[in-house]
Amino acid sequence: RVISFSLYGKNSFYSNLLKKLVKQIKEKYPTWLMRVYHDESIDNRIKCEMECLWNEKENNFYDIVDFCNVKQIADGLDHIDLSFMHAMSWRWLPLGDHFVDFLSSRDTDSEIFQREIDSVNVWLNSNTVFHVMRDHKSHYTKILGGGWGYANERNRDLGEYLLKVITNKRIASYYNPDGANPKGFDQFLLANFFYKYSKKNSTTHDSYLCQVFGGDPWPTKREKGCFFGCVGCCKNNETISNV
Repeated sequence: RVISFSLYGKNSFYSNLLKKLVKQIKEKYPTWLMRVYHDESIDNRIKCEMECLWNEKENNFYDIVDFCNVKQIADGLDHIDLSFMHAMSWRWLPLGDHFVDFLSSRDTDSEIFQREIDSVNVWLNSNTVFHVMRDHKSHYTKILGGGWGYANERNRDLGEYLLKVITNKRIASYYNPDGANPKGFDQFLLANFFYKYSKKNSTTHDSYLCQVFGGDPWPTKREKGCFFGCVGCCKNNETISNV
C-alpha cells in the first residue's frame, strides 16, 4: 500500500510539509509506505532529512519513505527517464506496479485527518477499483489529482494500461506543454482517460457535486471546518484512528 507524492523545485515550503506528513502517515496509515517522486531540481538534503527522521515513540527511524528519481525509473533491468511527464502525474507511477496493491495519490500541502481516513476505510472494505474524494465547492472536477486512489490488486490489467497512458510520450507531452507543468493539466488527463473507468467502478465521496459527477455522502461529519484537501484549515488536528 503506497501513498504517493510529487516533489520538484527548490521551494522549502513543500519539502517541510513532507517531513510533517512522514510522521502523520506513520501514525495514521501504519500499514502504508510513502513514495516521493522527484526530479533533480530538489535539494537532495531533504532525502536524508526524511529518511533519517527519528521516531521517539518507537525509538527507531521513520522507515516508510522511498524517494524515486523520475529520470531513473526502473524498467526491468534498465532505467528510463520519465521527466517529460507533468510533474503532478509522477505520483501516479505506482499504477501497474506488481509490488503495490493499493495506491493513494495525495498533495504535499494537504493534512491527513479523520474524515479522509474514514473514506479510505470504506473503499478498502469495498470491492471497487477506484477511490475518489471531493469535499469542497471548488473541487469541481471529475477527479482531483491528489484526491483519488486505485486498487491494483483488483484490476492489474487496467492499472497497467493506465500506466502506459500516462507514460506515453505523445500523450504526456500534450498534457505538459513546453514542459512547464501548467496547473490543472494533470486533472485534465485524469478526466479524459481515467474518469470513464472510475465512474463505473469506484467508491466516491462527495460533499457538493454528487448530482454532477456522481458519488455518495462522506461517511463521517465534517469537524471544525476541516475538509479534505484543505491547506492549513485544520489547526487542531484531532486524534485519528488507523487505516
